[in-house]
Amino acid sequence: MKERLDIKNQIRLADSIVEKVAAYYGMSNEEIRGKSRKRELVKARWLAMYFIRQKTDYTLNAIGDMFGRDHTTVIHALETIKDIMTLHYETDLKEDLLKIKQFILFY
Repeated sequence: MKERLDIKNQIRLADSIVEKVAAYYGMSNEEIRGKSRKRELVKARWLAMYFIRQKTDYTLNAIGDMFGRDHTTVIHALETIKDIMTLHYETDLKEDLLKIKQFILFY
């Protein structure tokens, strides 16, 4: 369950998630938030979107705006992550998700 955070703390948390996912993959915040469609950047972006959705009250539009994307892109990312977790494919991404979850120190 999401802990209730004020808007300032939600913004800090969302930015922190992006920073930590970027650090995990050895890339910059700008690369994750950028326009590139390289597979590694897309995977990192999906995971950042997933964690932001899980840990904040951000709307799909707000998450999309953080990454210069449409809300439908966020929906696709969330559905992809959900499928990976339940259907047991893309095991490398599932492993990354579990490692990042531990890497990020949530409230």
